[in-house]
Amino acid sequence: MKQHAALIAALALLAAPYAIWSFSGQPAHLGDDPLDYLMMARHYAPYWPHDAVLAQFAAQSRFPPLYPLILAFTGGAANFYAAHEITTALLFLAVVALYAWLRIERVASAGAAAIALLTLLLPSTWLLALSTQSEFAYLAFSALALTAFALHRRDGAARMLYLAAAATAAAVLTRTIGIALLPPLLLSLLQRRDRQGLIALAIALAPALVWHVAHRPQVGYDAALSIYYGKDFLRHLAPQVLNEALTLRQALSEDLSRWNTLQRFCDLLAIVIIAINVRRALRLHADAVYALGFLGILLVWPYPEVAGRLLWPILPIGLGQIMIAIGGLADARPGWGVRSLVAAGYVAAIVMIVLPTLAFLAERYRTPSLSGIEDVNRYETWYAIDPVAAENRVISIRGLMHAMADVANDVPSGECVISVQPEDVTWFSGRLGVPPPPDAIPSPRFEERLLATGCRYLFMYSASHPMFPMLHPLHRVKDRVDVLEISVIDGLTPEDKKTVAVTARLR
Repeated sequence: MKQHAALIAALALLAAPYAIWSFSGQPAHLGDDPLDYLMMARHYAPYWPHDAVLAQFAAQSRFPPLYPLILAFTGGAANFYAAHEITTALLFLAVVALYAWLRIERVASAGAAAIALLTLLLPSTWLLALSTQSEFAYLAFSALALTAFALHRRDGAARMLYLAAAATAAAVLTRTIGIALLPPLLLSLLQRRDRQGLIALAIALAPALVWHVAHRPQVGYDAALSIYYGKDFLRHLAPQVLNEALTLRQALSEDLSRWNTLQRFCDLLAIVIIAINVRRALRLHADAVYALGFLGILLVWPYPEVAGRLLWPILPIGLGQIMIAIGGLADARPGWGVRSLVAAGYVAAIVMIVLPTLAFLAERYRTPSLSGIEDVNRYETWYAIDPVAAENRVISIRGLMHAMADVANDVPSGECVISVQPEDVTWFSGRLGVPPPPDAIPSPRFEERLLATGCRYLFMYSASHPMFPMLHPLHRVKDRVDVLEISVIDGLTPEDKKTVAVTARLR
């Protein structure tokens, strides 16, 4: 155990702070997937009573099942406290897998432990730990796959290829972007050209194929891409790639710091990581082929509002690749005695970047709510730099949660509700939420698709959404709805912008 003492010390140092930080009995925010996973977990859990709404929601969800299954079979479906702590435990498993990959790539134990520590110190990691998201589980499986690929490259053992294939399958069943692990797997198969390679391919693909045959979501990722790109894919592709590249540039900065003053350093870091990946990909290293494929998918993925979260699983890999490159420079120059100094300087630079934001997060965590809201530090929006804006966002979220819960008073049991955030409405009201047609669809096709949902009720609110205007679809149906309830959520002061939620019924 002595050679792993640095990793053990890093994990022991941060285990208790993370457990306290993530211990929460509520969602950290609305939208953005966490409630989807909780409802799927409750549907899958053998100890949770059958709920027809949860069953129907899980059947329609586009999200892969493995993370909800982990929650379901480890007790995470029981309540938010359990789900948060299990998710945090997955983070620590992920950094252990990351450490293992770096050790196989001949990084010294201290350097590998330093990358594991940096992953735990990233501000984006702390903010993700407030929520029940699948990124931690995904990093665990993807890092395990990279570890197995590296072992297979070293000794060619078939069992390592099988392990890589199984980890790839688990990653795909955790987040669909795990398909970026398939190219390095195919490269490994081409190098073998034997029966073991075909077995590995079956191990990697069979679980996802079975899932997609058995599970047909109402709105899948293919439909989401079709809505954005339409029939003219090539015309929209170039603007999307450019816009997403700029968004990812900003996302990298926000993953490391809350302040934009470090943008040039983050740009330099990105350039170094991309250059290292290109060089390693030309040498057919699995981690680089995977990372470039992952970034390529992000560039065409039209959800810039969550770019920071989507980028996070690849950031520890990139930080680790720099440490691998530092070791490679030393190997290229035998006797080069400053490798440890360069590695220490690199780690120190990242630490110096993240420490101010960590101090800010710790201070804001201890700051009481201006309006007396309990557990205000469990909301992700509480950590906005402007304290008044942070408070107003929390007030708005809590008001919307109450408004969604009140939907149950206006909508009979068994009826469904059209909403731009169907998972939130389903969770808080106990009525099945269904997404509306996008506003870009012209009449009369819009009305046809609205009626095709089979829902007579709508829940609409004035918060912004990237794909829908405020209070969507009220402006499209305002002449044929009866308003059942209007909720006005006041801000911190009379001058602050108010959030409005409307429950209505189609005539």
